[in-house]
Amino acid sequence: MLSHRLATSAELPELKALMDASIRALVGAYLDPARVEASFDFMGLDTQLIEDGTYFVVECENRLAGCGGWGRRATLFGGDHTRGRDARLLDPATEPARVRAMYTHPDFVRRGVGRLVLSLCEAAAAREGFRSLELVATVAGEPLYLACGFTIIERIDLPTTKGLTVPGARMSKRIEVPMQDEICVFRASGEMQAQQIQGFLAGSGIASELRGESLRKTHGLTIDGLGMVEVVVSSADEEQARALLASAENGAFRLDEDAPVQE
Repeated sequence: MLSHRLATSAELPELKALMDASIRALVGAYLDPARVEASFDFMGLDTQLIEDGTYFVVECENRLAGCGGWGRRATLFGGDHTRGRDARLLDPATEPARVRAMYTHPDFVRRGVGRLVLSLCEAAAAREGFRSLELVATVAGEPLYLACGFTIIERIDLPTTKGLTVPGARMSKRIEVPMQDEICVFRASGEMQAQQIQGFLAGSGIASELRGESLRKTHGLTIDGLGMVEVVVSSADEEQARALLASAENGAFRLDEDAPVQE
């Protein structure tokens, strides 16, 4: 049975041993030995994650089975030794949280360790207001992330001090937050206009849902007023949504039924 908790700085030696074993066995199944060694240039633990309280360990059978975490800072990947780290705090409203330093011990692969860590990261980031995740995947980790709903933004070749490049993939995932305390921020005269508004809000990272008479056949929903459709958002997003729609009403954007939303 898997259990989890936050990592502590006291167990850094054990975490490093787990990571080394994971890299050599799991990444080694995809890359030649020279590129496995080169991978250590950008793999490992950024201890800022432990200090921030965003790094988890998973235990099974009284052993460390895996580890991984998420970041509210701009660094996208790498350990303490990796160049280019950036401790700037991210803006949850406009930037994705990072998924960082995911490792599973070779003795515990295909037992749900990685999925558990990802679910913990997603839930924790959502509680702080983030609406998306981003990471850089190794060739060994990419299948897990694809299976968990991440999509590839771009494939990259990571440079190393060994004169070799190591393949990776920058990936992202939208955090699906259940709509709570729904607030209507717009009443559209039909489904087409409502979908324009929904797309407009989505472009600014605001999730919304449609409620209305014209959706009755597919959703079983009704509203006062024939053909009217409500665009609803979570109460947490109400203020930002109303501000965006006010800018549209003032002429910054076009929101009619005959043309797409545009600046």
